[in-house]
Amino acid sequence: MKTLPALAFALLLPACASNYSRDWMAAVPLGPAPLDPVVPAALETAPAATNWAGYAPFVFEDKAAEGGKKGADEKPATLKKYYAPQGGYFGASMLYGFEQFDVDSGASASNSRVGFGVRGGWRVPEGYAAEIVVEDANDFQIRAGGVDFDLDLFSVGVQGKYFFGKEQTQPYFMAGFGVASARIEHADDDSGAYFRIGGGFEHYFKDDMAFFAELKFDQLMGELNDLDHFDIQAGIIIFF
Repeated sequence: MKTLPALAFALLLPACASNYSRDWMAAVPLGPAPLDPVVPAALETAPAATNWAGYAPFVFEDKAAEGGKKGADEKPATLKKYYAPQGGYFGASMLYGFEQFDVDSGASASNSRVGFGVRGGWRVPEGYAAEIVVEDANDFQIRAGGVDFDLDLFSVGVQGKYFFGKEQTQPYFMAGFGVASARIEHADDDSGAYFRIGGGFEHYFKDDMAFFAELKFDQLMGELNDLDHFDIQAGIIIFF
């Protein structure tokens, strides 16, 4: 009879433990309980134009900070400067002539000394210019029969230019024509016409001042048809 209570206790103990475990697990949540969304009354009645920065300041502050950092990292934009002068200008230059003379057999010629030139013209923004030029190429040397002769070429002409681009340094093509005279030592002066073709560039220090350099070829005609020559010329032009 003593074994009957012990047997009953052994049978009831697992059932009680199982019921207690289920009650404990139901009482203790395994994760955070869902929270009911709570909407402030101000949001429920806020008009469409409400400034939401007051309700979510951290969002706007972060974006402002991000924008400030981005602005600090970026380099300021620089505007590219273009040079498109227009109007009248005046220029002065020095030149050096390379003879291409067709001299008689037994004679020889040599290049000039430094000469000078002046010019005045008009330029339009589209890149075209027209100018009047006055030039003097001094002291070409001609040697014939053991005697040296100095020859100066003086010319007046008109020429046109077309400029490529509007950068600070602007290359150009040029062509023109005019009249020339040759002053030959111990001989009568001769005269004739010339046709010119060449090119060069202008480099602007300021909007109204530039350095220019050019190479041109003058083909002479008439009494001077044996005196073709190349010129290198450099100078300054100023717009007014």
